[in-house]
Amino acid sequence: MQIIQDKDQYFRLISDFEYIPFTQSEGWYHFHDCMKPGSIIFFVDDADTPNIACFAHVKKFFGIKMLYIEGECVKTLKHDQKIVKVFFESLQLLGYDIIETNSSSLYDPVYEIGIRRAGYLRPVGLFSCWLTSLIQLDKPLVFDTNWNRYLRKAERFVQTFEFYKQINLEQTNQFNELYKEMLSRKNFGDIIPPKQLNGLAGQENFGYCCTKNDIGNTLYSVIFYTNGTSVTAILQVTTPEGRKKGSSFFTYKSLLTELSHRGFTSYDMGRLTPSKHSKDLLYIFKSGVKGKLNVYNGEWSWYKHSVYRPLMYLIKRFLMKKIEV
Repeated sequence: MQIIQDKDQYFRLISDFEYIPFTQSEGWYHFHDCMKPGSIIFFVDDADTPNIACFAHVKKFFGIKMLYIEGECVKTLKHDQKIVKVFFESLQLLGYDIIETNSSSLYDPVYEIGIRRAGYLRPVGLFSCWLTSLIQLDKPLVFDTNWNRYLRKAERFVQTFEFYKQINLEQTNQFNELYKEMLSRKNFGDIIPPKQLNGLAGQENFGYCCTKNDIGNTLYSVIFYTNGTSVTAILQVTTPEGRKKGSSFFTYKSLLTELSHRGFTSYDMGRLTPSKHSKDLLYIFKSGVKGKLNVYNGEWSWYKHSVYRPLMYLIKRFLMKKIEV
């Protein structure tokens, strides 16, 4: 395993990888680096013949050093358990007390065997849902009764859909304002600092779409990420007017249709959140388009000392106020 000092060299090394999740893209690097410059380290298994790579966030608290990885990039989605094992074992030699990773690649038992053999376990308590739905864009879209009802409702209003392959600064600023308003109305969630969201502006693979009313006001918008012929939902925001007019349903149908026409073959709806509380509404919405249910490889962790395992649960649950899923 090698540490790459230069970010440009790192992104050149992974440029031909089959799978690069949005959390490992150059745009996502800028999303985080603008807040904590110098807190990101780049790793690759072999700079001459790279097969697996990631950038990781260095975190320090209570005298503990932690390496947090938002998934990994791979040369091919056909995992090799030896490559996975050796890569994650090598990270343990760097002197960190805790290593956590949360992989959004689709579940593969070969990956699980490799990371378990490297000494990683599922953490105590899970705070992210691994369920997702993949919409096949090369087949006709199928909606459930609820979606069809709202689509008919949306047709009663004048709504215009706009699609942009690459998001720009004006759009990130507007998205951020609407996002803050939405969080204030719903009284939950964390505000995204403007300069952080602006880090996505002009970045390759981050697109944007929105629906506007008859006087040009935005009703609903989506930021999405493309990787090859696959697309992943990143962030979406609605307005009170958009909710009344069924704009979210109109926007998603228009977006999925547009992506299909452009040759994309799958759309990852992002993490589903079936539950008994308010997040179930998001699950109901996302599952209204017929797709194939899947599971991500999800959360894995390694601890230098066993006491850190329950300690991290307590920190996340009670200090960071995270919700178990």
